[in-house]
Amino acid sequence: ASRCIAVILYAYPDTESARRIWEIQAGLFGVDEAFKNDRHLLTGLLGTFPKVSGRDIRKLMELTTKYCRVKGIPLSIDAFRKCGVFKGFV
Repeated sequence: ASRCIAVILYAYPDTESARRIWEIQAGLFGVDEAFKNDRHLLTGLLGTFPKVSGRDIRKLMELTTKYCRVKGIPLSIDAFRKCGVFKGFV
């Protein structure tokens, strides 16, 4: 922060905007079927990560999809929580 000229504060997306960002990112990472097959996944993410930015959502989606692919496990709220620890969200 000492090297920054300005700090810009912005609001986190509201629930509906966050829902849309999660859905878009799921499509970009090729896991939108997981969200369609598990209707509770998106609801769980919105509840577990209520104060995250669009960039945070993207990075968490990227990390979790890679983690699940390497481990050979399906996307789950538990996988997102586990990866959220590394990003400092949980």
